[in-house]
Parts: sequence; structure tokens; C-alpha cells
Amino acid sequence: MFTSQRTLSSTSAFSTMSVKGLGEQDSKSKHLSQPYNLHSISTESLPTLFGAASLRRANSNVISKTRASRGTSPVPPIDRSPSPTPSPTTTGSSALSSTHKSSVTTSNKSATPPRRALIDSIPEQFELDGNHNRRSMGWDIIDMLSMDQLRQWMVCFCVVNFDLEKGQGKYPTDRTSVLFRIFTCGQGIADVTIESVYPPSDFTPEESKNICFSSFPDSNTFDVGDTVFNFRIRATTAGRAATGPTTDAGFLYGYVFFRQKQDPSIRRGYFQKSVVLLSQHPFIGLFSKLVSVLGPAYFEVGKPMLEAAFHNIGSWKPPVTHSLMELPFMGTLYQVQLAKPHQPQLLETSPFEIATFQPDIHILSSVPINGGLYKHFKDMVPDLWLCWELMTLAEPIMLIGTSPEVCSESIASLVDLINPIPYCGDYRPYFTIQDPDFKSFCNKSSPPSSIVLGVTNPFFAKTLEHWPHIIKIGKPINRRPNTRLMNDGSMGKTTGSPRHGKPSSLEFVQGVVSKRKGTIAKDTNLLCMLAEATANRSSPGYLLDNILRKHFATLTEKFLVPLNRYFATLVPSDISLSSTSLPHIAPFKQQTFLKFLSKNPPAITFKTSAFKSNSEACQSFYKDFLKCGNFATWLQLRTIAAQNELRRRYLEILSLGDVTGWVRGRNEVELVDLLVRMREELGSSADLLDIGPKTRTRG
Repeated sequence: MFTSQRTLSSTSAFSTMSVKGLGEQDSKSKHLSQPYNLHSISTESLPTLFGAASLRRANSNVISKTRASRGTSPVPPIDRSPSPTPSPTTTGSSALSSTHKSSVTTSNKSATPPRRALIDSIPEQFELDGNHNRRSMGWDIIDMLSMDQLRQWMVCFCVVNFDLEKGQGKYPTDRTSVLFRIFTCGQGIADVTIESVYPPSDFTPEESKNICFSSFPDSNTFDVGDTVFNFRIRATTAGRAATGPTTDAGFLYGYVFFRQKQDPSIRRGYFQKSVVLLSQHPFIGLFSKLVSVLGPAYFEVGKPMLEAAFHNIGSWKPPVTHSLMELPFMGTLYQVQLAKPHQPQLLETSPFEIATFQPDIHILSSVPINGGLYKHFKDMVPDLWLCWELMTLAEPIMLIGTSPEVCSESIASLVDLINPIPYCGDYRPYFTIQDPDFKSFCNKSSPPSSIVLGVTNPFFAKTLEHWPHIIKIGKPINRRPNTRLMNDGSMGKTTGSPRHGKPSSLEFVQGVVSKRKGTIAKDTNLLCMLAEATANRSSPGYLLDNILRKHFATLTEKFLVPLNRYFATLVPSDISLSSTSLPHIAPFKQQTFLKFLSKNPPAITFKTSAFKSNSEACQSFYKDFLKCGNFATWLQLRTIAAQNELRRRYLEILSLGDVTGWVRGRNEVELVDLLVRMREELGSSADLLDIGPKTRTRG
């Protein structure tokens, strides 16, 4: 359906941004965005990014003055015409619109220095700071913008610095800065500072500390380059959760762009800093993409890029569940399908055509870019059936990964693995020893139920070695072709080790170590197909990821079939005008369900090695499910949905039933009772009837 990339014509130059060629990283650096050269960007191509359209609600006098003095014009509307065919050397997000090709010039020695060009391009409402960088007069602008509109998507941006040079007495004076001191692994004392919060937001000291330490890798591996990952932390009642958009969820989601590069001017030789987007939404696909674009731009230009990103997101329409939204950001128009709660996002059910799907601009909000399930589990695919069982039964799981990216994307994939079963427990995509919940999660007694932790610090491997289920994921070295996969559907474990010359304690064998024996049989046909596709490299990773996720979504649907059928027998079907109140749903009786299950088994193949028959294995697995929190959560949501449907049917009978025929022979008390019931149901069910504020009912 969507086959071409659309770019904002006024800011198309920014769609070519990356950090390659700036002299900041060596040839081994990992870059997350398309390469660009600031020398090729003229000063005329950037002012509109910070101009009147971005600051449309700012003081009109300031804007008028800026237009007059700099000739800045508003950002034109999005060009809906088909994008011109890019040249062979220009693809994806680096394609420039035809209206701005003239603004891109070739580099020459006499041209204005690139950083000076960027500074001069920023409008006058951004004053210069002590380093000759223009900074926004924040409150004059922010107060006039729709903060409520932005806060429907996110909370704020944070810039977090890891500084090994700061000593006693060198605490920041900026009121938006928060500093914490830690002892690093073999590096001495270091300070972790929230340098900037934009727009200004108040966090409790505990929240600020957690944001700081969750924004940096906590293992002692040092890879130069950029990485993107995410975390989930508890929002305390005294902070953002009490007044902000996280009141219902109780958690904040952080999306991090972390940069580490060699810097001889720093005592330890490394520059380490993170740009963090904090949100109340678990939109890992969307927000991870945004920070991967924003991060490199911020490290070159500075805070004005945060302000530009703020104005971009502040112009978006409010998020609508299970809808396709076109979201402009930093010069590119992204087409994003927002996830429906507790439902898998698959290409087959999305508005995108599989044949023309472009993962760079077509985004499924709950799915990591380019997929996370196949990306991180492709060397241990047969273990996914056991992982599905553990997640379905809400078992405590510790996932040890080689990096925060591996951990966070793997945890997100595990939670998504059992949709449409809602996961009842707490999950932390990237968990550190500084988290306030560390003591409650990490003790020598039995682990808490319904918890999934993603960790990289080797300390956890020893502290939580008594946990019943441990998943280890890492990139193995010296991989060998796995002939066993093609023969019997099994996959041998591979050994992961750090890169040569890199200090690390994360040496382990990939796989799942569990006290539970798997009950669900593997799909050998799927295993063979994936092995062949991987060996031949015949399909892109995101398609193989979609195939895997679709298989387990189908498996979950099959598992729920007996539960849904039995639950349907509990919902009353007879409703009439004579009903004195809304009918109630009968209680769910486990023994009755198990008898129903024996006559109505699911279309799932169970392992029979530890059981006498497939039926016995089936009964055992469902008994375990009925005891876990996922069942209680599923039953609660299923009951709420059924009650809403009953109420809707009851209202239809009250409003469309043969009231004239029913009142014949009825006494006055019965008539009054019917009228009262109609008033009460109409008043309490306005949301079901979609009654707007202007709708009135007559008495």
C-alpha cells in the first residue's frame, strides 16, 4: 500500500544526516543512520527547521522579527505527490526532494565551516551561550506551545553524561542537572549526570538516579561506537506518575542513544554520553527509530536539535490505538501503525504491503526495527518453544545478554511472544544493580513470580544463579554449520565470547537453562525452513522475524481456543425486558473446565515422552496455566469485555424491544421500574453508545 518514502520538502537536508565523516569515530565505529557530510549542507537549507512553523505558537513579535531579519518562511505542508525517483547513489532516508537539491552544495575550502553554518542558521530567538552556541530562551517558547499535546506521546528528553573526570565540589549548577556518584568496574570513581531535561520536567531523586544508571551499559566491555536500547523503570507516586501521563501504567519507558568514542582529552580516554527519550508508551519500534535519528544530530549541533524534535512531536495528532499515523520527524515522514493492546503486530494484519515494506519508514510501533526475535534468537530457535511455555506460565526469567541492545530487544520479543495473552508480570528490558527494586528482585530466597529481567552485568550471573530459568544470548565466535538442525530439528549450543582484546566476563554458552522440561512439540518444518533461509540469505531478517512471530501468535490463539469456548458457556444468552438487572456471568470453575478440555482439546501437539498420552500432557499444561497470574489477567480482561457486550445487548433490548406490547397488563410499579432501569443504563453506558457532549435524552 505504501511504497515510497516521503520527505518534508523544507527540511529534506536533515534526512541525510549521520555522523560518519566528522572525525569523531574510527573505522570500526558502528553507525545507526545514513552517512552525511555537513560540508555539503548550505546555511539556507536549515533555518526552516527552527522557523515559524516549528515555533508557530511562540510570541508573534519575535517571529515577525525573525522572518524580517532572516527571511525565514513557515514550513510548507507535506508534499503528497509521488516522490521523485532517487539516483542510484541515493536511497532510503537520504533522498532529497527536488525543491531542495539546489540548497546542497559541494564542499570546498573557502566555504563557511560546517558548525558555524549550523549556528548561523538558527533563528534569533535562540540566544548564544558561553560557548558561542545558540540556546533557546526555553520558557518564552515552551510556555506558548501545547505541552498537553506533546505529553500525549512522551514526557521529555534527557541528556545523560558519564564523566570520569568530575571530582568533589564540581557539581553542576544548572537546576536541570542531577549528579550521582558511582564506583565503576575497575575504573575508579565516576559521576553520572543528567545534564539537560527538555522540556523541563520534575523527577524525584530516586527516579533521576534510576534514569541516570539505566542510560549506560553497566558491563565492562568497551566498544567504540553508537548503540540504541530501551529500559523500563518504576515511576514513583511522588513524581511523574502522580501528575503526569504515567499515572495508569506506573512505569516510564526510556529509549536511549548511547555514544562512546575515544577522546585523548579525557583522562580515561573515552567520551560517553546518552540521549534519552522518556515516554509513558511502550512504543519500542517508533521511539527507538526516533532516538537513532536524533542522537547523531544532537552530538553535532547540540540542544537546538532537542528543541526541533520537541516541536516535531508537539505537532503530532494524539495517538490512536490500532491506527495508521503519518508522523513527520527531522525531515522524514514515518508511517506508523500503533499497536492494539495485547495483540501481535504482524505484516499480514498491517496496512503495509509485504512486497513493498520498508522498515526504515514503515514502522510497527511495538516491534523492534528489523525485528528482535529472529535477530537475537536465530542461533537458538528450537529453544523458543520452551521460552513460549515459560512466558505463558509467567515464570521468573533472567536473560543475560552481551549488550543493553541485545537484552532490551530480546525482552520485548519475549513479552510479545505470547500475545494475545496479556503478560501479567513486571518486565525490565535492561536492569541494573542501581535500580531501587534490586534488593526485592535479587535475594537468596525464592525469586519473585512473574518477572523477566534483562541484564548484562556479570554480577547477576552469580547473584541470581538460583533462579529456575536463565536465558543466555550473545554473539558466538567460530560458528560452524549446524547439520543437526536439518536432520532432526534440533540446534546445538554455540559458545559466545567477547571480541579479542576486550575485557569482559560475559563468556557463556547460548541457550536456555531451565528446571522445566518442555511440553510443547517443536515445529520441525518451520525450523528447516528458517535454517535454509538463513543459510541462503534468501529473505531479509524482518520477514523471517515476522514468520517466527506469526507462528507463535497462531500457537497462542490455538491454546486459547478451549478457554474461549468454555468461557462462552458462562455468558448468559437470554436477555429480555423482564430482566430486572443486567445478567451476570457465571464463575469460572477450573474442574469443570478441565472436563470440558478433555472433550475439546486444542489443535496443539504436546510431547508425550514424560506423559502417557497427548491428553495427559495437555491437561498438565493447562493446570499449570490456571495457577499462574497470566490466567487471572486473561480472565479479568475477558470478563470485562463480556460484561460490556452484555450491557450493549441489554441496552439494545431496552431501546429497540417491543415496549408497547410488554407494558400491556403490567402494573405501575413494573412500568416505573423499567423507566428507572433505562435511565440508569443509559447514564452508565454513554461510552458504549458513543453519546457525545451535545446529545441529550428526554425524560
